[in-house]
Amino acid sequence: MATYLFPAGKHSKLSFAATHKPSAIPRHLFNIVRGGNDAIEALQLFLNLLHEENFDPTSPGYMAFDAHVGDTSCQLRACMLLEIFNRYRQRGSSTTEVLSIKRVIEHLQKVVENAHTFCKDVCNIGMAAAGPASLGMSKHGMSIDEILQRLGWNEKHTSGHSQQTQSRPPLVSYTSELTISRDSLSGTSLSNSNTIASSATSVSDMEPMSQQEEYSKIPSVVLAQATSDYWEPWDWHQVIHFLVYSYVLSKYKHFTIRPHVYGANIDPQAAFDHSHQLLDGKFPHPCQPPTKRPIEQEFAVLQSYLSDLSCSWLGSTCRLFSPDRQLMTSLLEKSKRTSAKGVTSVSCYLGYLVLRELWAQASTPVLVVSRRFCSHGFHKNIFRASLRVLDVKNRQIRDSVIRENIRWDLTHVTGTALDDLRQSHLPHIVISGNSLDGETADYMERLPITKLHDDVTCKDNMEHCEALLKSDQDRNVLAIFADHRHYGFTLSGEEGKQGEEAVVNGIMDELAPGLSKQLRASKEEARELGTGPSMKLFMWQHVVLESPGRYLRLMDNFDRPVILGAPVLTQELVGFR
Repeated sequence: MATYLFPAGKHSKLSFAATHKPSAIPRHLFNIVRGGNDAIEALQLFLNLLHEENFDPTSPGYMAFDAHVGDTSCQLRACMLLEIFNRYRQRGSSTTEVLSIKRVIEHLQKVVENAHTFCKDVCNIGMAAAGPASLGMSKHGMSIDEILQRLGWNEKHTSGHSQQTQSRPPLVSYTSELTISRDSLSGTSLSNSNTIASSATSVSDMEPMSQQEEYSKIPSVVLAQATSDYWEPWDWHQVIHFLVYSYVLSKYKHFTIRPHVYGANIDPQAAFDHSHQLLDGKFPHPCQPPTKRPIEQEFAVLQSYLSDLSCSWLGSTCRLFSPDRQLMTSLLEKSKRTSAKGVTSVSCYLGYLVLRELWAQASTPVLVVSRRFCSHGFHKNIFRASLRVLDVKNRQIRDSVIRENIRWDLTHVTGTALDDLRQSHLPHIVISGNSLDGETADYMERLPITKLHDDVTCKDNMEHCEALLKSDQDRNVLAIFADHRHYGFTLSGEEGKQGEEAVVNGIMDELAPGLSKQLRASKEEARELGTGPSMKLFMWQHVVLESPGRYLRLMDNFDRPVILGAPVLTQELVGFR
């Protein structure tokens, strides 16, 4: 599991110090092998996409990081991923951060290989006369820390060496790789160490040459504990955690039709089966066979971490782009809630207000994919979208959190323009959704049986495209989020009795009088606009980061109105007939 190798900090449920009997060690190696393989895949894919000049149709693409977190905030992770890629592209491929990620991949490959070998050796103990001592372990077994040290992921140092590394900034240099144990990191302030690590990269900061040579013999890297309290994309430790965790929660995700909803599920069984494929899956007596329970627990930890980090990203983005940063920051913080399962979220509506400013000010590239259901089937329609801030001086309502001078522009992409778009390899925010003459119940009834109606002369679809182009997209999207649930979970205690709408309205009334009135006005006009409870015009369904070329090519593979996911594992269309 990824959290063995990349601990989740305050979200972690693993005990690294507890001793496990020799018979229990293979079940931990079972999880470490898959965690290592998943991490290698995630980080190698990141580097491949970072250097991609023409989209590779065989690559799973950016959607391989489309994590299912359970907070209805896919739009946030798409933006977070885009920010990371933009930052790394601007800095170039020879930076310390990129070289550090390459070293992590190399090191993971050795760890996975060692885990395979060690697992076989431990399994053979029960069938041989030699005992645990023959493998250099106590008869009582080993802790997770000791297992990782045995695999070469952690290195055990003398107390003198630990004191030296404690006083050093936790950095990685491609001229000298160091290892800092988890114990030495535990006493270091992560917020401070991350800042130091981003700047202290000169060779002059290293140890004397004799010690450099000694350390360089250790095939390891410095890995800090995960932190989700701050969004720090310049810290490659956090970037690795984000990429690996997101990849895992995307790889073992599948979309399925359930009563009243078509959405994502995370599948521990798929991860369990994949682990068996990677590590034989044979555990002779007295070895304890692995179970799915640790995988289920890990998925919950990954979701907890990513949801918390998403809130931190929103706060960081708000401070950069929101007109009234202090007010918006307070609204986000006041609306932050955590579910019984550990998923943290702010109001979805307030989160969109931050995205709206970001997309308008940063000229974020956006694609809108509308699946229009006509009487004969459904159509795929592609639009380019751009948000922009109109003349700031002409603002009419200056005390409003929602700036009225932001505009969406849509362009229908067809013909040669669509052919050109199919060659684009640059990542875009892709918003996919549906349109039909009806509501959600009608959509769910038609979804399992509807197939592609590939007719460019279909009058119904032509009218839909024309209506979408003529509509006020900014008004439409505000209505979508106003009608949307604030949280992907039920609030607890007294707030659960009040209901999320009353809770969020109360926060707005306290901090930004008039904002709740604007929200209600948008919510009330959603049906009339053809969104929210109505799907006549267009209703958002999912948001991902992907290159247009790869997204369109993947979309061509399906004649059903499916939510697209990265083709990492083979998955059936569950619920379609």
